[in-house]
Amino acid sequence: MTVAPRSESESSTGPLVVRKLSAWHGTAAGRRDVFADVSFTVEPGEIVGIFGPNGCGKTTLLRTILGLHAPCTGDVTLPSPGTRPLRTAVIPQSHRDSFFSWASLRLNLGLARPDGVTPDARRIEAARDQLGLDLDLGLRPAQCSDGMLQQAAILRALAHDPDLLVADEPFSALDVEVAMRLRQRLRDLVTRRRMVAVAVLHDLGSIVHMCDRVMVIGGRPYSTEQVDGCVAARFFENRWRSAQASPEASDGRVDGSFAEIMRRVLGGAGDHG
Repeated sequence: MTVAPRSESESSTGPLVVRKLSAWHGTAAGRRDVFADVSFTVEPGEIVGIFGPNGCGKTTLLRTILGLHAPCTGDVTLPSPGTRPLRTAVIPQSHRDSFFSWASLRLNLGLARPDGVTPDARRIEAARDQLGLDLDLGLRPAQCSDGMLQQAAILRALAHDPDLLVADEPFSALDVEVAMRLRQRLRDLVTRRRMVAVAVLHDLGSIVHMCDRVMVIGGRPYSTEQVDGCVAARFFENRWRSAQASPEASDGRVDGSFAEIMRRVLGGAGDHG
């Protein structure tokens, strides 16, 4: 049995809604606040980016959205696809640990079953073609570089035609040319398939060319850079990207007023293309 791919006009019936979300580690007596009172909504077809220094709580926020870290206050409403189960796909930060070492990439992709149904080989090949990947799916993880496994992790996520896509630094191991191509293809697929997408990103090029909005977290919760017990977070709308005719229309340059704002906010730390 296979899942019939959605038409490009089909959409999940609701957004991802995060309301007044707070999280901390440890006990109530010796807790460390990670983030507090975080609220945002991601509509179908949108990508919201999360940017901040190491240890600021980005991955904890993703884990809380996915239900892997219990929220201390607030709640998360996941997209509702109607009568069928929600299809959620994750591109993890530690992509090598997310593959079975004894299985080929093709078998690994088939074993990832977010709704209990295995995609057939044709869907996997079609997703590889859509992403423009030159990847031998007969290889085992030990035969692959980190960059190859990261491409396989992106392919695994998209082959299941998700409603909700959660990505944690999805381009960190890729060379510049491959990263530019994949971020454009991923942006295009999210738009056309009406996915709800949240992504932790560490480079300005990906933020500017992919995200509708970005949440910037300005410190680390275990440092002295705290505001009322946790780090501050600010949202910025990417009007530069929304003004483009399509993701493919970009020539790869990072320019426009949004990029200038982000450069000031990030102090140039994220400007890698």
